[in-house]
Amino acid sequence: MKKEIGILCAGFLAAILLLCACGADDAADQSADGIQESTGTIQESTNVSQESADTIQQSADAPQESESTVQESTEAAQKKDEYVGEWFDTVSQRCHAEISSEDGIHYSIDINWASSAWDNTHWSFSGTYDESEGKIHYSGSRIEEYYPDEGDVQETYAYTDGEGYLWIGDDGMLYWDDLTEQQGEGLVFEKAEF
Repeated sequence: MKKEIGILCAGFLAAILLLCACGADDAADQSADGIQESTGTIQESTNVSQESADTIQQSADAPQESESTVQESTEAAQKKDEYVGEWFDTVSQRCHAEISSEDGIHYSIDINWASSAWDNTHWSFSGTYDESEGKIHYSGSRIEEYYPDEGDVQETYAYTDGEGYLWIGDDGMLYWDDLTEQQGEGLVFEKAEF
C-alpha cells in the first residue's frame, strides 16, 4: 500500500506540475501579449512625443518670425510718427506746416505762408500714408486769408481740389510736392524741437 500511495502521490504531483506548466504557458502567452501591447503603446507614445517635439519646435520658430514682423511694423510706425508735429521752412522762413494724426495712416495737414501781417495763404489738406511710396498723399484746399485791423478773418477759397505729396527725406527734412501749383518747390522743412 505504501507503494500505491507513493504512485498516487507521484501522479498527483505530475498532474500539478502539468497544470502549473500549462498555466505558466498561458501566463507566458499573456505576458508576451502584454509586452507586445506595451511595446506598441511605447512606440505610439514615442510617435506622439516626436510629434509633440515637432510642434514645440514649430512654436519656438514662430515667435522669431513674429518678432521680425513686429520689428518691421514698429519701424514703419516710427517713420509714420515722424511726420506729426510742427515744421518750419528753412529757405523762406515764412512758411510752416502742422501735421497731426490719430492713427499714423490718416493725416491732417495745415500749411501757412504769411505774406504780411494781414495776409496769409493757408493750405488745408487731408492725407493718407502710402506705404509703397513712403509718402503722405493728400488732397484739399488753398484758402487766402485776410486779417483786417477791425473784424473777423476773411477767407477766400482759391481751390478745393488740390493734391500732392509730403515725405521725409534721408536728411530728416520734410519735402512738399504740390501737384496743383508747385508751391512746395524749393521749400525744405525742418521739424521744430520743443
